[in-house]
Amino acid sequence: MTASNPFHADRSLYSVDEVAAMLAAGETLILAGEERLLAELPRGEWVGGTSPYFMTAEAGGAHAPDRIFVQRMPVFASIAWVGMLDRAALPDMAALGPDNGYTILLIPGQSEVHRDFALHGIEWPDMFRRPVVGWVTGVAGQAAATDRPKVFDGRSGRSADDRAVVLHVALPDHAFARADIVNLFAPDMDGPVLTFDTDTGFTVEHVSVDGVPTRLVDHIAANGIDTRLPLVADYNGTMVNVATAGIDEATGQVTFFAPGLWPCRLSLRPPGRGLSAAIRRTAGQPAWRGRVQLQLHPELYVRGT
Repeated sequence: MTASNPFHADRSLYSVDEVAAMLAAGETLILAGEERLLAELPRGEWVGGTSPYFMTAEAGGAHAPDRIFVQRMPVFASIAWVGMLDRAALPDMAALGPDNGYTILLIPGQSEVHRDFALHGIEWPDMFRRPVVGWVTGVAGQAAATDRPKVFDGRSGRSADDRAVVLHVALPDHAFARADIVNLFAPDMDGPVLTFDTDTGFTVEHVSVDGVPTRLVDHIAANGIDTRLPLVADYNGTMVNVATAGIDEATGQVTFFAPGLWPCRLSLRPPGRGLSAAIRRTAGQPAWRGRVQLQLHPELYVRGT
């Protein structure tokens, strides 16, 4: 599952007590887990977000509601700034970061800050000054009707479902950060282009299919589309997936896990024996070999010059 990497860990999942011991030892951690687990942790140098689904070193994809997913900050890195930012402050988050380093950004899923970042983050000042990685927090599927995705700031002990948590990490001059995306899906270039309104939210009813206004749920039904496969959007040359969260048959509305913004195509199913084979095949390519860790969220690769 994981190619050789100087920062590869043989274990990803830990108990609350084990994570608390790491914090007591002075480690700086980026954490993911169920809300009740993160809420039990002591204050310390950590940020976290809710999710019970992980890509782990131990077992690959896992649903682990009784464990916390742990990533350690490199020992040669330091915290430049950490805290929570609301909708008004988030667009200026880059100004709080270091000259050399990277940013961990955790955003509550389906929130207004999530929508703002997805639709307008590319326009925010200095957003490309340093790598930004992280994930959109979530909850288990069966709890979506009652629970809200949250983020946590370990220094203050606060959690929120309407703010983002930001961790700016400073690196010494001999190191730099580079972030990449491993995408197992490719757009079906023989299929139609789906275009959303320029300021749509998470839920849509109508889209343009090759320029023709169409009810999306009708397009899905007429073409037998497997909504387990994502749409693939070209964001300035980077292929980014937009997955379907659900379809309301009564209203005909389709909800996505991220706002639709750029023109999309339906994705092709990864060839071979499913996702596991596609992961091994992609990670083994020369462009990735020796430096890629595959995680639930984008994995930061930090290396020295």
